[in-house]
Amino acid sequence: MATLWEGMELLWDLKIRPDFASWLAKAQKDSADTTLDIIITTLGAVSDMPIWWSYRKYYEWRWPNETAEEAIEEARGKAEISAKEISAMQKEHKKQVIAKIKSTWEKVFQEK
Repeated sequence: MATLWEGMELLWDLKIRPDFASWLAKAQKDSADTTLDIIITTLGAVSDMPIWWSYRKYYEWRWPNETAEEAIEEARGKAEISAKEISAMQKEHKKQVIAKIKSTWEKVFQEK
């Protein structure tokens, strides 16, 4: 929005400039004006974020999406199953590695 506003001010200064609003012809004064416009736009956007967040939460509470909730629960279930499978694979791998290390050390001590 700040960029759009600055473009409008520049267009006003370069092309439009009607005599009845000569005070607006100086809209694009200097970098302080541009900086102030950008800061005001940023503050407006930041202050709107909590309002938008509240609106979304109210909307989700007032009109819940059952399909999305079911999909989320299904994904959570699949994630739990995958986590259990990965944990079991890691335990099995650890057992195999320990068995190889033991067999290697047993060979070393038997040779001596």
